[in-house]
Amino acid sequence: MSKLGLSEVIVLVVIFIIPQFFFLVTLYKTLKNVSVENRKMEPNMVWFSMIPFLGNIWQFFIVKKIASSLNAEFSKRNINVSEEQPGYVIGITYCVLFCFSIIPLIGSLAYIAGLVCWIIYWIKINKYKNQLLNN
Repeated sequence: MSKLGLSEVIVLVVIFIIPQFFFLVTLYKTLKNVSVENRKMEPNMVWFSMIPFLGNIWQFFIVKKIASSLNAEFSKRNINVSEEQPGYVIGITYCVLFCFSIIPLIGSLAYIAGLVCWIIYWIKINKYKNQLLNN
């Protein structure tokens, strides 16, 4: 196995870390817009998902806590949303698919499907964040 050159490291940062950073900013801002009494986790805790390996497991907790927080906040503000646990199903789906991406033969397909679900989750959570800002 050869060492990574500077250009390969830059490509990896651009492809993986920068999108992850902006995704986590969205989750952070979403939780910041949930009232303290309805938050099921502190906004800063989303950054734990940047820890290698632990982050994959931590994502499951983030998805659950954000869904519960949004549910409580939307109920408090009497905002109707189509999901009982906002973002939960697509969020857990992307987490599971990313976990399956390490399985030989199906890993590549699981990763691509997980990436699509991750993007859908990101868009959905951003939409919910904007609903909180506008109400």
